[in-house]
Amino acid sequence: MRTRSAMARLVGELRELLAMGLDESGYAVAVAELGMEVDPPAPYAPGAWLELVAHRLGMPPADYAASPHEDMG
Repeated sequence: MRTRSAMARLVGELRELLAMGLDESGYAVAVAELGMEVDPPAPYAPGAWLELVAHRLGMPPADYAASPHEDMG
């Protein structure tokens, strides 16, 4: 349960950062202050990358249930 709580908190923090309406250089400074030592992956600018991360982390986990064909062995 701690993992879900930590993930929810991280998503909340990212959304709060994005709500500040910074320009791209502001987001670059923010992620550097948070300890990110590399640039966001291409083709993302810092703001777009933060939005993508917040979106993906905010999605419910995938349900990897066994396929009905897996038990036929």
